[in-house]
Amino acid sequence: MAQRQNVGKQVPKVNHGNRPEFVEYYLAAANSRAAVERSKAIRATVKAVLTQFGWRNDTSLKVADIGCGPGAQSAVWLEEGHHVYGLDVSEAFVEEARERLGGTPRAEFLVGSAASLPWPDALMDVCLMPELLEHVPQWQRSLAEAVRVLKPGGVLYLSTTNTLCPRQDEFRLPFYSWYPGVLKRKFAMLAQTTWPGIAGYATYPAVNWFSYPGLLGYLKAMGLTPYDRFQLAAIRGITGWKGSSVNWIAEHPLARRLAYFACSSSVVLAVKRPAHQLHAG
Repeated sequence: MAQRQNVGKQVPKVNHGNRPEFVEYYLAAANSRAAVERSKAIRATVKAVLTQFGWRNDTSLKVADIGCGPGAQSAVWLEEGHHVYGLDVSEAFVEEARERLGGTPRAEFLVGSAASLPWPDALMDVCLMPELLEHVPQWQRSLAEAVRVLKPGGVLYLSTTNTLCPRQDEFRLPFYSWYPGVLKRKFAMLAQTTWPGIAGYATYPAVNWFSYPGLLGYLKAMGLTPYDRFQLAAIRGITGWKGSSVNWIAEHPLARRLAYFACSSSVVLAVKRPAHQLHAG
C-alpha cells in the first residue's frame, strides 16, 4: 500500500473557497525567497532526470502544475520559456496566478480538481504535484489522472507526507506523523470546524499519510520508474561531503530505508515507461 493511514472521508462537493487567514499566509509563503529556491531546485531535478532520458535542454516542455496555488512553481518554468498548465481547487489562488502570470500565451490557469484533470491523454512532458496528495481524498484517482495526461517518457514529480518521520509541517502538533488513525481523524475534523489554526487554516488539511516504501511501490505498479530523494540528489550531482554522503546512501538500499526516518516529507520523481516497457524489469 502507498500509505499507512487515510484519515479523511470522501467529499461529495468540491469547496473552491479558502479562509482569508490561509490565503494571506500562503501568498506570503509562496512569494518568499525560500519558496522560489525550492521551485528552482524542483525544476533542476526534473530537468536532470529528463536529460538522462534524452531530453535536449533547448526544447520547450509542457508542464502541468497540479495544485499550482498562486503560481510560484509555474513562474520558474515560464521564465525558461516552457508552457505551463496550472490547476488548483482554490479560486483565489487561480485568480492570483492569472494576475501574476496570465499575460503570456504560454500560461493558462484553471480552477478544478486533481481527481478530474481537464487535459487530453499524453499531453504533458512534466506533471508537478508538490505538497498535494496529502490533501486530496481521492489521491489514487489523482495519481492516475496525472499519469494519464503524461507522455510516455514524461516525468511526474511529487512531494507529500512521510509517516515514518516524527517531524512534519501539516499540523501544529508534536509527533503528529506517528499519531494513530483515530486521533488523526479527530484532529482533521477539528481543523475543518472549531480549531482551524492547528492546520494553518487550510480548507483541506492533510488527511493522507504516506511512507516512502509504499509510495515507491505504488508508483512502480502504475507503470512508472520511481526515484526517491537520495537517488535524485545523486542524479543532480551534488558535490563535496554532502554529495559523497548522498551517493553512498543512494547506492545502499538499507541505508536509504533508515534515512527515510529523518525526512519530514516524501519526495519522489517517477518516469512514465513506454507501453512496450511496462512489463520489463
